[in-house]
Amino acid sequence: MQQDQVTPAVDRVFRAYFQYCTAFNEDSLFQLLTALHSLDDKLNAAHGRVMFKIPEYIALKPLRNHFHHGAEIRNVVRFKSLAGTGVPSDLGQVCLISSSDARAAIDGTKEQFRAQARDAIEATFKCWGAVVDINPCVFNCAVKVFEASQALKIAGASAEYAQFKGQYDWETVHGHTHYVTGTVSLHAGDISKYAELMASLYQS
Repeated sequence: MQQDQVTPAVDRVFRAYFQYCTAFNEDSLFQLLTALHSLDDKLNAAHGRVMFKIPEYIALKPLRNHFHHGAEIRNVVRFKSLAGTGVPSDLGQVCLISSSDARAAIDGTKEQFRAQARDAIEATFKCWGAVVDINPCVFNCAVKVFEASQALKIAGASAEYAQFKGQYDWETVHGHTHYVTGTVSLHAGDISKYAELMASLYQS
């Protein structure tokens, strides 16, 4: 497979990521997960398992399979703003799934990859008791896919890719991190309250 056949797959990821950030709904999330899955296939044919060097992708892949083959995404995912909650976070939105669906995604992974999927999910999803926030994982996955494309010298041709690159370059010049932590500034005694808030947002 020639490199120029991978470029459209890269562009699909960043178009889907742009839609995810602007529409922030079930369809845009599923399109992004599907685009990442497709890019994995294209890169594997041309360069090997590049995407499997990205823990965030390893975590999102079983979730994509869970949505594709099992649970209906509209019944599983809740997209909520943190505006008005008084919670300081490096992301103003959460993308919530239940902890039981995260476990189901792991259980649905082939046995030889299950431990790897579990480790990646535990490392990159933000667990708040009964619910899990995957938004930081999605954000950081996009950054690492961009960095992988740059390392392979595969530049996207889309406006969305160029926009992402412009933001990334600006952050580099100004000494800003390219990643988010997904953590919130809370006192130890407030953690259970935050978990209750996340559960309430998921159920609403």
